[in-house]
This record gives sequence, structure tokens and C-alpha cells, in this order.
Amino acid sequence: MADEDSFSLDFTAPGIIPEPPPAPPPPPAPAPPVPPKPKALSLELVADERHPAPTVAAPAPAAAKPAPAAPAIPAPLLEAAQLHAAGDPLGASKKLEAALKTGGKFGNFTDNLWLALFEVLQDLNRRDAFDKLALTYAQHFEKSPPTWSEAAAAAIATTPAGVVLFRVPPELTTAVGPALKDLMQQARTCQTMEIDVSGVTTVDDAGATLAIRAIKALRDAKRETVLIGAENLAFRLSQTLEVMERRNEPQWHLLIAMYDSLGDQNAFEDAAVNYAVTFEVSPPSWEVRDRSNVRKSASPPVSAPTPPAGPALVGEVCSPCATIIQAITAKGAGDIMVDASQLKRIEAAAADEILACLKKSKEAGATITVSGLPPLPYILLTHHHWAEVATLKQRKL
Repeated sequence: MADEDSFSLDFTAPGIIPEPPPAPPPPPAPAPPVPPKPKALSLELVADERHPAPTVAAPAPAAAKPAPAAPAIPAPLLEAAQLHAAGDPLGASKKLEAALKTGGKFGNFTDNLWLALFEVLQDLNRRDAFDKLALTYAQHFEKSPPTWSEAAAAAIATTPAGVVLFRVPPELTTAVGPALKDLMQQARTCQTMEIDVSGVTTVDDAGATLAIRAIKALRDAKRETVLIGAENLAFRLSQTLEVMERRNEPQWHLLIAMYDSLGDQNAFEDAAVNYAVTFEVSPPSWEVRDRSNVRKSASPPVSAPTPPAGPALVGEVCSPCATIIQAITAKGAGDIMVDASQLKRIEAAAADEILACLKKSKEAGATITVSGLPPLPYILLTHHHWAEVATLKQRKL
């Protein structure tokens, strides 16, 4: 019991055991930590390893403005250049004359058109037409026109002996009339006339009639008449004329005249008999005379000017063009100067062939200049994209 009472004593009774001092109040609970204020979000994206910043494409640079397109070549001028390239300067002159008569607007190509016509008239040796055009030019532009070049006329149309050369265009039609009229005027002061028919590809009855009249008039006037390339024209006529087909009589006359000029008596007599049978007339008779004035070459022997040094376009440039291509290739990747001051005509096929060579030189780093171009070849080469690889400079008239 004592033990149990011991456990039941009230130890808190006053006066028996001193009361301990009251416990101090517990310290106030610490204030919960204040979370730091979030930093303001930066506009700059910062990459970390877990969340790499997305790649932002840089803004594309402003596209360069395309170069302005080159003005289109007026149709009459381009057609004239193409006719000239095909060996038809007479057709080219008619295109240009017609264009000027219409009074159309040719913009930046107005000078080209006028200068092209001056150049073609010079090539055709049509002095009267050239002088009339010069007068019109002076009145229209109120400035001095190009002047007739006696040296050019001598180099193109005559030999040192004063022989006049007339090149018949590819199409022997009524359109050749004005040029033949000019030829008759020149025959008044020149004793020997050379008629180059080697380039003729098409003949109609009107053209054949004009050619026969011109040949007869020159012989009646006691002018020595030299036919160049008569064998080519005779062959073309013989392939188109048919025995017993009563048509194209003027072309039969021209065929017989070609055989007569060539001195081919057998061919002459065969053609004469076929003509007589077809048209029921007496055949022409072979005339014994000197026929040594016939040349088979396409051009007469003339004193050629000294050719330029280096790559050059000289005379009539036709495909293939191995010589000029070799000269251009030999220049490598440096400055290439192509001299066209003595160029008369360049065929379209030749223009494309040489252009392929110029492109290779351009890709190799060459700087190319073609200088001294006549007006119509300048237009042709522009049309064939030469200006994309070279600087083109026209000849001054």
C-alpha cells in the first residue's frame, strides 16, 4: 500500500515542494520563409541542356531587284537583220525602207534602223539611194548624216580595175528590179560588169525575165559581162523545169543563158531542144564566141585589206568557223578583243557556233569585247544573246 500511496501522493500540494517557475512561453514559430519573387521574364531566350532554345531562322535578305529586261528589237529591224544574215541585202534594204516610210516609233532602236539602211545601201553600191536617204536624215534629225565611203564602195563592189560587182540575192524575183536599175546606171561609166548568181536559191518568172533583160542589155551595150556561179544557178533551174510542161518559159531562157555563159555546148543544145519541143518553137542556136569571162568561184579576186591581228570577224562569216574559234580559244581566260571592223555579214548558224565558244571563255574568266560591228550584224548578235557574254560595240558610220 505504502508503495501504492507513494504513487498517489499529490506532489503539487502547496508548501511541500517549491513550485518551479513557469516555463517561458514557447518562442513564436518562425515565420514561413517568403519565397523569392520570381524574376521578370527576359525577352532573351536562354538555352539550357534540358530545354534547348528553339532555332529561330534569320530573316531572309531582301531579294535583289531583277535587272530591267532589255527592250525588244522592233520586228522590221530584226527581220532585216535576218535577211541580211541569210545573204539577202536587197531584201533587208526593202524591209528597212518600208519601216521608215510607216513612220513607226522604234524607241532606242531608231538610230539602228537608219544606220542599218545606210550600211546596206553602201554594201549594194546604191549611191543615189544613199544620197537621198542622207538628205531625208538631215532634214529629220537636223544633224549631219553618214557620208558615202568611196573606199568601202571600192572594197566591196569593184576590183582595182574598176569592175562593178552585183550580187544577186537568194530570191531572184521582181524585187531585184531596183538594184538592176542601179546596175544599168553604173554600166554607163564602167566597162566590165560582174554578176554573182552563186547565192540564188529561188527563181520566179518575173525575176528570170529581169535577169535575161539585164544580161542582154549589157551585152548589147558592148559591156563585158562576167557571170559568177552560173553552174549553181543552171543546176537549180534544171531540177525544177520539166519537158512538155508549158510553163516557166522565162526560166527556160535563163537556163539556156547559163549554159551559154558556161560554154557548155552539149548542155546548151539539150536544153534548147527540150525548150523547143515544150513550147513548139525553133531552138536557139549555139553562138561561137569567147566565153572565158565565167568564174565558178563565189567571189571575184579583189585586193583584200590587211586582216586584223588576233580574233577577228572578217568579210562573210559562215559556218563552220574553225579559224575564229581557234583564235578565241588561244586567248585563254584573259581579255579577249574580237575585231569586227571588217565584217560584212555573219550567218545565224555561225553566230550560234561562235557564241558557244565565247560562253566557254566567259566561264573560264575571260572578259570579252566585240568591237566595230556593222548595224545589222549588231542586231543579229544581240538577238542571238551575244550581249550576255560580251560587250558589243557598233561601228561608227
